[in-house]
Parts: sequence; C-alpha cells; structure tokens
Amino acid sequence: MRIADVCDALIDGDSGAQRKDKKCNDEAPEIQLTTVAERVVRVRTPTGATQAIHNPGASDIVGKLIRLDAMNIPIEAPEFAGRGLAIQPAGWLSAAHLVLDGAPAEGKRGRFVVRSNSGREVTIRLKSNYIDPVPSVSIDDRPIVIARPLLWYEYVWSGLPILLSFSGGALGAICGIVALKKNAGIFRGDGSTAKKLLLTALVSAAAIISWYAIVQLIFGYALSPLPH
Repeated sequence: MRIADVCDALIDGDSGAQRKDKKCNDEAPEIQLTTVAERVVRVRTPTGATQAIHNPGASDIVGKLIRLDAMNIPIEAPEFAGRGLAIQPAGWLSAAHLVLDGAPAEGKRGRFVVRSNSGREVTIRLKSNYIDPVPSVSIDDRPIVIARPLLWYEYVWSGLPILLSFSGGALGAICGIVALKKNAGIFRGDGSTAKKLLLTALVSAAAIISWYAIVQLIFGYALSPLPH
C-alpha cells in the first residue's frame, strides 16, 4: 500500500478495510433437531421361529389418541420399510383401517392384501373387539404388537354404562355405548391409573345423568297439557 492511498482513505473518512463477513452474516441459522426415539424391531430368528414385532415408539402415539383421533399408529415391519405402514384407529362410525404409501389401503372386513418392498403379496389383518380403538395386527399370521392390550378391569370399568341398556331401553343403550367408547379411549390415553379410573367414572355418571335428563324431558313434553 502506498502512502498516497492511506492519505486518500483518511480524507474520504473511510473507516478502513473490513474483514469479509465480519458479522457472520453468511452463516445459516442453527436448527435444533428433535430427538428421534429408537425403535426395536424383532423378526424371524435364524431357526425360523416367528416372533412378534414390537413398536415401543408407537406407545407414545397411542397415548395421544384421546386428543388426536386422526393420528395414525405406525407399524414397524422390515418388508415395508420406508413406506409409512400405519393404522388409522377406529372412529365413532368407522372401523380401523390400514394406511400404506400415504393412502388408505384397499381391503375388506379388516383383511388387506398388499405388496411388500420385494413385490411379494402379503396379507395384513386388523382384528377389532369393537371396544378398544386399537385393533390387533398380524402380517401373514405373524402378530405385531403395537400397544399393550387393555386389562380385564379396564374392560369391566369401561363397560359399566352398558347396564343402562337393561333398564333404559334404546336410549339407555345409546348413552351406554357412547360412554363405553369414550372410556376405552381414556384408558388408551395418558395419565395414571387413578386418574383414568376417575375420568371414566365421571363419563359413566354423565351418561346416566344425560339419559335421565332426556327421559324427563321427553315425558315432561308428552304429559304437558295441550294449549287451547
């Protein structure tokens, strides 16, 4: 650098040379990646024995069914790796359905014949007991465990509102079935056992109160005197 250049810089008021990207404007923003839960998949052993495939990571999703009814439950199966094999849980008026490649698979009565990654036809069955929103799953008669089964006392406690059908007629049966489905969803949700028992008791009580209130409303309207 010549002396004349230094003088010109001072006269023009230039602050001097700056290092390129001094303020790190060229850096991309940091992205915090979420932790992905590791899933363990067990398949056929070298001896040929068939073992159930467990989905530990799916339990968190099952626990959120009560809040997100449309959330699919993933199925980990090596023959469908990377294709989004999942179950769409049963709704109030719809049965559980198989989802593959981002779309509902074609099937009938819980039986779906689809092609694996190798092109082989595979039969997937979804079996529901009409109470638990999460069905049992099997791939070519190999059971797939996606969630723990409901316990016996959870079935009994959930089904108490069905007693309305014996004394409440058709209206009592409707209220009992609605409460039963809601109670099963609660037992599939998050929280302690004590909390679930309390919530399901409140649902059952609400079903009885609703039935009684509707009956009183109907009879009160039917017995009211006609206007002259």
